Amino acid sequence: REMDALFCDPGRFVTIPALERGWRQGHKNIYYRDGDQPVMPALSIEEMWEWLEGRRALVIAHHPNCHSETSRYYAWGPQDWSTHNPKYERLAEICQARGSFEVDEVGGNVYLGGLGASIQDALALGLRVGFVGGTDSHRAQPGSTRSSLGGLDADEIVGGAITGVFAPELTREALWDALHARRCYATTARRILLDVRMGKRFMGSELRGDDAAAFADSRTLSIRAIGHRDLGRVEVVRNNVTMESFPVSGDAAEIEYTDDTPLAEVAPASEASAGLVYYYVRVIQQDGNMAWSSPIWLVD
Repeated sequence: REMDALFCDPGRFVTIPALERGWRQGHKNIYYRDGDQPVMPALSIEEMWEWLEGRRALVIAHHPNCHSETSRYYAWGPQDWSTHNPKYERLAEICQARGSFEVDEVGGNVYLGGLGASIQDALALGLRVGFVGGTDSHRAQPGSTRSSLGGLDADEIVGGAITGVFAPELTREALWDALHARRCYATTARRILLDVRMGKRFMGSELRGDDAAAFADSRTLSIRAIGHRDLGRVEVVRNNVTMESFPVSGDAAEIEYTDDTPLAEVAPASEASAGLVYYYVRVIQQDGNMAWSSPIWLVD
């Protein structure tokens, strides 16, 4: 707490008080909007939700689809999404030093997986989580790709992560509020710029009632991306299915994608997510680095 107060300099460098807690059902990171928080005692996940009542906190599922290098049974295992609390868990980690956790199948930037706890698994359960990236290098170097976690060679994989946030000013309150609203995206430690909107609604939005009805016949995503290096593809994902892959040359792209399928005819990702239609954007640079926008949901 003392270090947090010492280094927080609004407008220049902002700190957010936070901690990590781990259980066999996975790890979670807790971020507070307000400083000077008491130390959280040792608690079960269920007890933690009770302890957080009255506190402004964000809880983020950490490295969700992998397990301890020691043992998944005696240390920690993959995220158990049944422990999810939608009041606090509005975000989840889609990438970090161990690679991407977007999908369950190992391949591409997914080096650890196959445990059924990927981000797409969470979305298919109907969970509405935005995307963040956390370095987790244990080196106090935000954005660093240097890590040997999970037995991975940092020189051979695309790892590391940072989070981009749409906030009106560089203050703890503005950043926390933007994260709470899911106005954020994740990258593999490259400063890729990504802006995705449906009409005037930002990534992370939930459209309900009349807002969703306005898009009943068709939906158009406006996508702007600027790469750290040359881009390769920009892809649109609907309900965990890649609907379109746009080849890109150069380091910038402006794309409009229109889905003319009537909203009522869009197949859900699973029975558990019936009544939800969601879109997110995946950006892939030619060097393999990536960015993912938080989804936009239409809720029946």
